This record gives sequence, C-alpha cells and structure tokens, in this order.
Amino acid sequence: MQVKDIITKKFLENLSIIGLSKNTLKFYKSDLNHFSAWILLKIRNQGISAESLTGAINFINPSLTKEYISYLTKNHVANKTIKRKLSTLRHFSRFLCDERIIENDFVCDNNNKSQSNQAEAQKLMDNFVSELKHHNVSNNTIKNYLADVRHFLNWMEAKI
Repeated sequence: MQVKDIITKKFLENLSIIGLSKNTLKFYKSDLNHFSAWILLKIRNQGISAESLTGAINFINPSLTKEYISYLTKNHVANKTIKRKLSTLRHFSRFLCDERIIENDFVCDNNNKSQSNQAEAQKLMDNFVSELKHHNVSNNTIKNYLADVRHFLNWMEAKI
C-alpha cells in the first residue's frame, strides 16, 4: 500500500496495527483520498497552496467537515457511503487528536467535551504506559496494547 502523504500513511499504519481487514483499510484509504482531493481543491480555490492532506490539516474544522458532507449529499452519494466516509473522518480526526497533531476533533460539534474526554483518556493511557514499563513490558507490546485500547475506546464512543 503506497501512500505519498505522511499523515495519511501514519493513519493507515495505525489502522493496520489495530487489525482491521484489508477491505476496511481499502475503504479508509479511498475515503481519505477523496476527502483529501476535495479539501485541497477547496483551499486552492481560496488561494491557499497545499500539496497534500498534511499541508491542509490546519484548515480542517467542523464547518468544513459539514460542508464536505453537504457536498456529498448534493452529489447524490448514497447515505450508506456518506456514513462510511464520515466514520473514516471521525477515526482520522481522533487519530490526529491522539497524536497531538490537532487540538480539536473536527468531526465533533462539541470540541470542549471531546477535549475533556481526550485529556482524561490520555491521563489514563499515560498511567497505563507507566505501569507497563514498571513491569518491563517491551516497547512494541506497549504500542500494541495502546492501539488495542484506542480501538476499543473509539468503538465504545461510537456506540454511545
């Protein structure tokens, strides 16, 4: 799976660590590529130069996300596909927050709640890492445990 954009590559690598199927990864990659092309065109039309999604990260916000969903709806994209693309963006936004690349979840309307939850989750994750290190768990195992926990928390949040 060759990916030129750094952020997209890291996101997809993170998803593959979690253990998603190849088919799911294919959809995530496709959805993210579609969103990337859309946002790059959008910001270029505003006179802003960006070559990749990495360069456009600072321009993504909840308003732009709603505009993207509106664009999909106006172009008669099936509801099931829109939901899947929104799920991809939700996971991507959480990934960017987890990696501290952005401060606010651009899919969630209530960033204060999201930030508070993320801060709380980060404290728990930091404590978990400290405990694992105390028990001499390898860095690779810690990385895998954290990926599993993040995946579980994202799944739980989606269910609520």
